[in-house]
Amino acid sequence: MDVLDRGDRTIHHPVANLVRREGVVWLYVHENVPGVVEKSRAIPEGARLQGVPRSRIVRYDIPAERLLEWTQRGLAAL
Repeated sequence: MDVLDRGDRTIHHPVANLVRREGVVWLYVHENVPGVVEKSRAIPEGARLQGVPRSRIVRYDIPAERLLEWTQRGLAAL
C-alpha cells in the first residue's frame, strides 16, 4: 500500500515563497489543509469526532541569521 493511500501526509503545507523584512524572514504555512487533514492519522480518532481543526494561514517570523545557520547546518549534514 502506498503511503499516500493511508492518509499519511503532512497536514500543514508551506505557502510559496519567503519574505525578508529588516533581518526577519516570514514563512507562511497553511495549517490543517482541507482534504488532507480529514484523512490524517495525525488527528486522533476521538478528536476527529469533535470536528477537524479549522484551516488557516499562519506566519512564522524567523531571524534571518538563524535561518542561515539552520540551512548551513542542514546542508553540511547531507
